[in-house]
Amino acid sequence: MKQMTKTEAIVDSIKKSIIAHQLQPGTKLREEHLSQIFGVSRTLVRPALVQLSKERLVTLEPGKVACVSEISPREAAEIFEARLMVEKQVLARLTGHASAQTIAALRAHVAKERAALAAGHQEETVRLGSGFHLLLAKEAGNELLAQWLEETLNRVALILMLYRHTYAEHTDCLVDEHEALIGFIEDKQLVKAIELIEPHLRLVQGSLMSEEDALGEFDALKEALTGGARQHSPQA
Repeated sequence: MKQMTKTEAIVDSIKKSIIAHQLQPGTKLREEHLSQIFGVSRTLVRPALVQLSKERLVTLEPGKVACVSEISPREAAEIFEARLMVEKQVLARLTGHASAQTIAALRAHVAKERAALAAGHQEETVRLGSGFHLLLAKEAGNELLAQWLEETLNRVALILMLYRHTYAEHTDCLVDEHEALIGFIEDKQLVKAIELIEPHLRLVQGSLMSEEDALGEFDALKEALTGGARQHSPQA
């Protein structure tokens, strides 16, 4: 397996922290702070921020400090609408030709979701829940579709952080619905699959609510990226 460069490792770390709901939208990503946290020069930090801005996870403006992207309520609604359209297409492809291997892979993923939920690992449950939808897209056999959905799911993570949410109250139901969805895919029941996915995604969208964060700028950034005792050590 190819070893990540230091810049790639910085991109990966920031992205994972956003997806895991550890980095708030609007969090400033000062180059000097990131260079201290990762133990690298600012020349390796800059291209990482540029890459993240291309994925619309970070906002870069001339003369301003980079920050985790913020999303307006209208844009958030459009993202969820577009996501639903794409996931319907994914289901159409899967219900047409899902193999036994695909069904097994989906069920194995849901088993991991249940294990994380039972263990009380909320962040892992959220990550796996999002990963289930990405796995659906990958198993549908359209690489570009999967790539677009992955970028969209990353932005959904920002939305959930920005507006906060009651996602934790619904995770058990969402995992059950993932399992039911697999059954519809296996039985090639597209109509039932779509009837399930629409309220399933709207449940996540409807769980949004506002909340403020009080952590200091540098401390919040360091805590999100290092997890306190957890250490990131990008490899060349």
